[in-house]
Amino acid sequence: MAIGQLARAQAELDQLGRILKTVDPSLPPEEVTSDWIKGILEARHRRTAIFGEGIFSDPGWDILLAVYALQLAKERTTITDVCRIAEVAGTTGLRWVQQLTRAGLLIQKDDRLDGRLVLLELSEVALAGMASYFRGRDSSGLGI
Repeated sequence: MAIGQLARAQAELDQLGRILKTVDPSLPPEEVTSDWIKGILEARHRRTAIFGEGIFSDPGWDILLAVYALQLAKERTTITDVCRIAEVAGTTGLRWVQQLTRAGLLIQKDDRLDGRLVLLELSEVALAGMASYFRGRDSSGLGI
């Protein structure tokens, strides 16, 4: 590895360390917020930037995190938005959205304002699972 690559990797690791100091998934804030969840996604994307594509791959989890963050922020959640935030290709994202919907974790609804769009939200089971996960409570039996 060239000296420049090592320096760049070290700078990325330093930046990841700064992010992780403010977003420590093992210590959730008193109230889980959209910004906190987005910080987790940023840390996951930074990990990919440092170590490369294909080393870590968990699009289902990234999609759940993206929907959770948007839902906490009370923002409209389209498949396009979720794919962008989760940094997954549209075809991959759509396949995972379908799988998560079949698993009962996502709900798809037609947008009342724009009939061309499909909105996503977490099911009650998924919401309870995410809350339990980030609070460190037992989530056995939730299918997550």
